[in-house]
Amino acid sequence: MGGRSSAEIYGILKSPVRREIISLLYTRGELSATQLKLMLNVSYGTLYYHLDFLKPLIVQVRRGRYRLSESGMKVAAKMLREMDEGHSSKFSLSLFEKMAASPAYCLPIGILAAITYASMSIILPVKSSILYLKFSNPGDILSTVISLGITLIYFMAAGTLFCKGREWILGVISLTMISYIPIDVYLFMLLALEKIGIQLLSMIPILQAGFVIAHLIQLVILAAGLTYSGGLGWEKSLPIALLLSYISLLASYYSLF
Repeated sequence: MGGRSSAEIYGILKSPVRREIISLLYTRGELSATQLKLMLNVSYGTLYYHLDFLKPLIVQVRRGRYRLSESGMKVAAKMLREMDEGHSSKFSLSLFEKMAASPAYCLPIGILAAITYASMSIILPVKSSILYLKFSNPGDILSTVISLGITLIYFMAAGTLFCKGREWILGVISLTMISYIPIDVYLFMLLALEKIGIQLLSMIPILQAGFVIAHLIQLVILAAGLTYSGGLGWEKSLPIALLLSYISLLASYYSLF
């Protein structure tokens, strides 16, 4: 198989989406990116992300059209034979891929998450510094709005620089705002603690640990927006998200706003 090890081929085909692409190209021959997108019901970003993994097994015959290479045909035949013998072949999408495929449906959820995030700063003693929070006086909604704006502008700029076409825009916007859901959950936990009479300032180490967990989940969601809506690999999208986190940490440390 062109010198590819069995472990490498297994890694490529570990994703059910990539197995489905291989199966479609094997049974239907040459297909365009648009045809694959419609058959798989995924976003262009998700499609290009998986096509990038499949480069050892596919050939781009002309702009936007793909077929299996000779190695790909052998792998597909073996894969389909094993599926016929009883191996699992059910095609499914990850949660992030489903979100990227239906960004218009996710946008209202993202807007609600962003509004909740902004509203919580009015009643809780927290202040936003891009992706970080620090204890302050309640009622500081301006820093929250600035935080949301910088985050959206940053990921839109990253998408403009690194993503293909323009289909990624709505998906990146939706997932950027949805990334505030774990932070909302964290803030609701703070509100619950405050309501039962616990002094938040007396629990700073525990609350910081909780925020770290919520923040890490947020970074994964932010990176997923670029990965599954913009077609970037995780090796590119995660550093982009981590860079904003680092910038935010500096802004929080030096109290830039």
